[in-house]
Amino acid sequence: MTEVVKAVDKFVVAHQKERMAGFVVLLAKSSEENLGKLRALAKANSLTIPTGIAFEGAAGPRSYKLNPKVPLLVLAANRDTCKGNFPFGDADPEDTDALAKQIEQILTAAQEMLKTR
Repeated sequence: MTEVVKAVDKFVVAHQKERMAGFVVLLAKSSEENLGKLRALAKANSLTIPTGIAFEGAAGPRSYKLNPKVPLLVLAANRDTCKGNFPFGDADPEDTDALAKQIEQILTAAQEMLKTR
């Protein structure tokens, strides 16, 4: 999952002039332990995008209708409209080809959003 976050962060940095933004929201109980995990992730990977924990905890905002069984979900949104929904299931962490393909799909959706601004 770290590779996904790093790829999104890199894309955001590369497209700052186009006002691209991104953020990481952990859907978990707000606790010192989880905040520490986020801080460690951000520091270890020199992330520039903000990180935080959802007020709603693991369920996330009710209006988003998120699947709590999906360990990682990337939403690509432009203003108030979701342009892409990329769930990462229990994929094999060793399958780097599958991960690279999923990251490519996310970045393609983000690139498309830049064209429609």
